[in-house]
Amino acid sequence: MENLGIDIKLLVAQLLNFLLFFIIINKFLVKPFLLFLNQEKKQDKDKEEALSKIKKIEESLIDDQTRAKAKINQEYNKIMEQAKKDSQQIKDEMIIQAQKEVEEIRIRMKKQLEAERNALYKDIKEQITTVSLNLVSDGLKEALDDSDKSKITKRILMKLTTKDLITNYNGHLDE
Repeated sequence: MENLGIDIKLLVAQLLNFLLFFIIINKFLVKPFLLFLNQEKKQDKDKEEALSKIKKIEESLIDDQTRAKAKINQEYNKIMEQAKKDSQQIKDEMIIQAQKEVEEIRIRMKKQLEAERNALYKDIKEQITTVSLNLVSDGLKEALDDSDKSKITKRILMKLTTKDLITNYNGHLDE
């Protein structure tokens, strides 16, 4: 091949140089560069996954927050509704209690008025009796003796009943 101008030793040496160059480049440049590229791709992929996880977590947190707000509002509304019911119940109980007290006062006042009326009737009856006795006594004192006076007084008192006294008293009150 020398006739063609090809030197085999030189060709083998160049082939060996190329092989050595290829092995060195492959081992020291290509493999680390490919490793670097793969690591970068893997890091980018991990970043994207982390971002998507963060977005999902953020969305779930927002959903949880809205659900929590809705639950809080619902609980607040329940508490307020219960408070309204309780206050209405207390108000109703207070009204019923006040009505009972008013009725008790009314009954007590009726009894007191009745007792006062009875005491007044009794007092008036006694006064009428006393006045009647005094009138009869004074009128008959001069005309009759004591035995006649007591007979007449007894007869008058027997005819004069309590009912007549009350009727006469009521007639005077109406005037």
